[in-house]
Amino acid sequence: MCSELVAVAGADGVAIDAGLPDVFLAILATTDQQGRSSLHLDLTQGRRGELDVLLADPLERGRQHGVDTPVLRAVLAATRVRHGLLARP
Repeated sequence: MCSELVAVAGADGVAIDAGLPDVFLAILATTDQQGRSSLHLDLTQGRRGELDVLLADPLERGRQHGVDTPVLRAVLAATRVRHGLLARP
């Protein structure tokens, strides 16, 4: 998914260092077992949180630029199904 986001950003004119996804993964690896993202907390408490900003917006930008984002699309769909968010408010 990181490589898809980097590709979308590049197509949108945002230069991202190719090593940045590895930095993010290294940071995530240091999180303790109970570490939870704000998106996770929002969704488990019935709020949409930043779902559209974090996942739907890059997916749409990728579509606009012709960048295929199958992993991002699958993660967004699975998250919406899991949290009953198929219909947008």
